[in-house]
Amino acid sequence: MLGLKKLGLVKSAIIGTLLLGASFNSLATTSEDYEKALRAYNVSEYDEAYIHLKNSLQKDPENLAAKILMGRILLINGYLVAAEQEFTEALSMGADINLLAEPLGNTWLFLNKYKDITEFNQTEKLSGENKRDWLQITATACVRLEDLFCAKSEYSKILNDYPTHVPAMNGLASIALQQDNPDLARNYISRAEAIDSENAITWRLKGQLAYLEGDTQSATEFLQQALTFNREDPIALRNLVDLYLQAKDYDRARLFVAEIIEDTPNDPLAILLNSWLESRQAEEIIDNEKLEQLNEFMAQLSPELIASQPMLLYISGLTNFFNNNMEKAAKDFSSYLQQESDDIQAVMMLSQVYLATQQYKQALILLEKHQTALLENPESALILGDLFIRQNKAFKAERLLQRLELRYPDNPKLQLFKIKLMAARGKQQEALAILDNSFEQNKGNSSFLFAYSLMHLQAQDFEKSLLGARLLTEMFPDEAEVYNLQAGILIRQGKLEEAKQAIEKALSLNPTHFPAKFNLAATYSRLGDIDRSNTLVEELLTLSPQHIETLLLKAFNASRLGQNNEAKQLYLDILVISPANVAARQRLVTMYQNEGDLSTALYHLDRLLKDNFDNPDYLLDKASIQISMRLQNEAQKTLNIVQNFIAGDAPRLVKFSNLNLQLGNDEQALDAIREAQKSAPNSNFIALSRVRLLLQLDKLSEAEALLNTLAGKQKDNPNYWHLKGQWLSATDKDDEAIDAYRKAIALDPRYAQPFIALYNYALQASYVDIFISEARAISQSDPSNLLARNLLAQYLFFTRNFDEAMPMYAALVEEPNLLNPAQAYNRLAIMALEDSLEDAAAYITKAYALSPTSPDVLDTYGWVKAQQGAYEESLKLLRDAFSRNAKNPNIRYHLGYTLAKMGRIEEAKEELDFAVNIERPFFMRPQAQALLDSL
Repeated sequence: MLGLKKLGLVKSAIIGTLLLGASFNSLATTSEDYEKALRAYNVSEYDEAYIHLKNSLQKDPENLAAKILMGRILLINGYLVAAEQEFTEALSMGADINLLAEPLGNTWLFLNKYKDITEFNQTEKLSGENKRDWLQITATACVRLEDLFCAKSEYSKILNDYPTHVPAMNGLASIALQQDNPDLARNYISRAEAIDSENAITWRLKGQLAYLEGDTQSATEFLQQALTFNREDPIALRNLVDLYLQAKDYDRARLFVAEIIEDTPNDPLAILLNSWLESRQAEEIIDNEKLEQLNEFMAQLSPELIASQPMLLYISGLTNFFNNNMEKAAKDFSSYLQQESDDIQAVMMLSQVYLATQQYKQALILLEKHQTALLENPESALILGDLFIRQNKAFKAERLLQRLELRYPDNPKLQLFKIKLMAARGKQQEALAILDNSFEQNKGNSSFLFAYSLMHLQAQDFEKSLLGARLLTEMFPDEAEVYNLQAGILIRQGKLEEAKQAIEKALSLNPTHFPAKFNLAATYSRLGDIDRSNTLVEELLTLSPQHIETLLLKAFNASRLGQNNEAKQLYLDILVISPANVAARQRLVTMYQNEGDLSTALYHLDRLLKDNFDNPDYLLDKASIQISMRLQNEAQKTLNIVQNFIAGDAPRLVKFSNLNLQLGNDEQALDAIREAQKSAPNSNFIALSRVRLLLQLDKLSEAEALLNTLAGKQKDNPNYWHLKGQWLSATDKDDEAIDAYRKAIALDPRYAQPFIALYNYALQASYVDIFISEARAISQSDPSNLLARNLLAQYLFFTRNFDEAMPMYAALVEEPNLLNPAQAYNRLAIMALEDSLEDAAAYITKAYALSPTSPDVLDTYGWVKAQQGAYEESLKLLRDAFSRNAKNPNIRYHLGYTLAKMGRIEEAKEELDFAVNIERPFFMRPQAQALLDSL
């Protein structure tokens, strides 16, 4: 439970939108417990409803309608985490988003999960007021994330469809105030007040506007008026407190602070302000006890509250640092320094966080910014010096040393640093040249050979590196290290068997040699012998549990064995030890993206870009993920950046073109594909990609010209004939298009796209004989081509040729690789209803066993039960179907029929009225209308 007076604030915000009339009754199941819960809910008896729902879900945990209603009751009663769990589980079970978006969004708002709202990508099916409510929720989340551009966009979308929507006007007014635009704010406030003169938020905004313009008297009056409409508005209360403090009216300020604490007892700002007011009265400053009390609250505070006070940020940073929560500590100290930029103690604390997490580059940037202040403390300054060396900035390290020597000439630590710096000086190419020129006279010097081999290995000059390693093995035939060095070079060259021999020699000399064991484990992995690799990995981790390279290898092996969850956890463990590890993050991006967890993939990709901001592959992948998440504005910004880094790179330009096309940037997509073709003029793939793009953009003349240039050398390419067919179809040359598609199919009978093109023609009653002929020919010559067989059966089903479709589907359901057998059984059930209710029941039972959450299967199953006279069972199934697809007219018709049979006439009329008036094709409309008229 939240500390908001039994969450009264939540209740007042959402109960109005949750009280449902008869339409919500259609969510119920036939469970007696559920029906009791529904009746209790509709008369606001939430505790009673909760008890009945708990009983219902204990009997049937998969009851989708019950889960949705349970989530709503939990939300009203303030159990936010539990409500979130019910809503998200309902979504994962296939609930209709129109039923969940508003309560789930409100839950996330109260839980401060604003990113969850803005990154939620399952809203494309929202419509009407459901869409409006979600836009309002998203705008609120954007405001709390301080993304005002996003918030303005969402509010504006609302006003485009609902020009008199006061909450959107108030939202835009609030943004205008934040952006110091009083005229625009006044305009929105006036419009809102004209529509609703008793809106508390509008009056509060009037008060804030008056304050912005220096009219404190009017501001006070307007805020007091706002509180007459909503006494529990904490923002208005705080605004009034600020005004009273400015006026030094401490008695009235203390009165309002007491009200804030009464409503939100854990509000640290109110506690801090109250302490300050008490100290003024007692002529004392805030004591340590108050600060300790505040510190105890840190775990309970929202990020917004902490961010609002520098002192809270610093305390939060220290707390997280001592609890080893480095990521949060870094955020807290960074936010603190944005407000208190000269606090050198906070600078050093943040640098310690970065160093503890091996974020050396971030530590360097931070300390270099404060270099002058660091000179006051040589130990702190030398931390910066070490970072200069680590980041190959020896010149800066030299200058820092010179400044320190002037101040502290006798400090012994500076002499140690000078030795480090001397070792770090020198440029690679110059050093390599010196090594090469000195090779003959020094090839008997082991130290020289080690340096020679290692530096050439770093430069990827494997031959010279291997030469040095082999000379070392001749010099030290009994030293494991030299054989391991040789093996490392051979592994980099891909000569795995030779590498294995060198490693085995090293281990024969020193069985416990850690680097050699690691190289052998890596070699076994590359050779596909995962079991032997893993055996060595476990031995290595026993010796060194946090050895990064070994952990990476273990994760890689797990992924090769299909153990993806274990692999991901290993990569995450690596990042705890070494947050800057690129390899682990790259693998996590790929794995999360493949699993569809795009927000997590994007998080890790952003972390990679922090240290490699101009990496074109990272940026292209980021734009692709953002588009998939429907973050179009962010994706456009990413593409604007990556464009600077891919000139002349044909493969990346093709990807860049495709991403621009997805964003609707047609000209940019065309420009990119043209540049790609110029960079790779002989690439057939890129040429055909350009044709495909031109066709998508309806640039038929350009597509024709390019196709003509390819005709001579692409006659045997099915992709060419498919694109040719698309162009002919677009230019109304359907006969020739059909011929082109058939040529593509003749070249590759398993090429899906041209066959699907013939299918689409047939659905429009064109070239039906050709489609059926091709489909039958492919099905007979290659029975394993399930696409051809499925589309033929589907066409016959849609055209209600059940006599031919039924045996085809009956054969398809026997195929082990059929993509969607539940759909096939469902269609068999629908067709069987024409002649045999018993057969229909048998088919739909199989469909339900395969896909018990499919709304189509549930609908058919419920309809079969209704035909059997089992109306209670029918209603249970149809309620579940509705929960997953609330706007399907077949479901609503079947619900109306069943409710009518049960004597629930008013509910039946509501369902039938929806079905007959829906503005989309509905085959059973006449039957639904007849039934409605009969009632």
